[in-house]
Amino acid sequence: MEFLNSKSRLFVVSEFVDKSQNSTGYYWNKIIQGISAVKPETYVISTKSSCDLAQLERGSETYLCVSDDKKYKKNSLLGRIFGQVVLSLKFFLKIATNVKRNDIIFSGTNPAFVLIFIFLLKPFIGFRWVLLVHDVFPENLIAAKLIRRDSILFKIAKYLFDHVYLKADALIAIGRDMQELLVSKTKDRVLVSYIPNWVDSNDVPAMPRSLETLLPGQELNDRVVFQFFGNLGRVQGVDALLSAIRLVKNRRAKFIFIGGGASESILQSFIREYPDLDVSFVPSLPFSRNDEGLAACDVAIVSLASGMKGLGVPSKAYFSLAADKPILVVGDEGSELELLVAEHPDVGWYCDSANINELAGLIDEICAQDLNTYVLKPRSLVIEKFDYKVAINQYLSLFDRVLGCTK
Repeated sequence: MEFLNSKSRLFVVSEFVDKSQNSTGYYWNKIIQGISAVKPETYVISTKSSCDLAQLERGSETYLCVSDDKKYKKNSLLGRIFGQVVLSLKFFLKIATNVKRNDIIFSGTNPAFVLIFIFLLKPFIGFRWVLLVHDVFPENLIAAKLIRRDSILFKIAKYLFDHVYLKADALIAIGRDMQELLVSKTKDRVLVSYIPNWVDSNDVPAMPRSLETLLPGQELNDRVVFQFFGNLGRVQGVDALLSAIRLVKNRRAKFIFIGGGASESILQSFIREYPDLDVSFVPSLPFSRNDEGLAACDVAIVSLASGMKGLGVPSKAYFSLAADKPILVVGDEGSELELLVAEHPDVGWYCDSANINELAGLIDEICAQDLNTYVLKPRSLVIEKFDYKVAINQYLSLFDRVLGCTK
């Protein structure tokens, strides 16, 4: 392979690179381990706190850490922005002093300000840049209802980030809907490869339903437990899910929400207002307890708000499938997970996020099914199509194409 035999070094740039804090760190840690095993000239630029945790499982990679000891107000929008700008400047300096011509930078899309600094450095240094797109900015702000499409701020941000995406040598889309959007966004002038989300099946075993640690003492033997596990953010469509739950007729349905975020207060108000509906809330779990959350259901709900097509693909879907949980996908028609369920109907169901009545009816139908017919099918799909080793080989092949400058 050209990349493995070349003198080009690989620099992974990410705020999180350890497996213990969140799924972002898990993904980058596994990517680093997989690539450094065959390419010793792999360097990691990340925060010192994350580097320290990642180096506990260190391979042949070299860590270049930036300090992250400056505290900022995470609950304040301006505080968060200031903190991310300061952190991005530190990344900028580390890249400028270490990366050389024809090296490859492999980065994600968060924090967004890092992309601007990579964009500014690229013409002067002459490195190659592969950008793994997990969120399409700033379009995702519209779906989150944080900004209007006709606002001046959005138009300025879109103009800037469209040029940022154009400067990359290759973009990795984690969904086919996202690939279509990025091709349109870059006017087909940049290589856009589809490499879906994945999970290491060795890290996530098949799990029978277990809620004892999260909801001790509850008798749920005859119930069908639907679980939402993860960020209760603005783009997850939590309000639509709650509206549908109000309409569910089958009393076997039990719902558990695990996580935190902007919609947490909406969820807790709903539980207080409708105590007769069987809805439970568990605050965010540390990533080290991820297995407890994954096991806490018969069916995993994976939802995105209407309008999120092409803007993101929840990685939790692949963790749930690896845990052998069928998934109930709620989102836009034509989105990546809708396509997945349509192609593999034995691993789950789909409903449009805009159709509350249909979603409630689908939940009723699922409660009447024999869910034993789904056993081992979700996990088998992950092993066959969405396994870690498959993704690493796809990344390595893409680096070959980037070095060869072929589209």
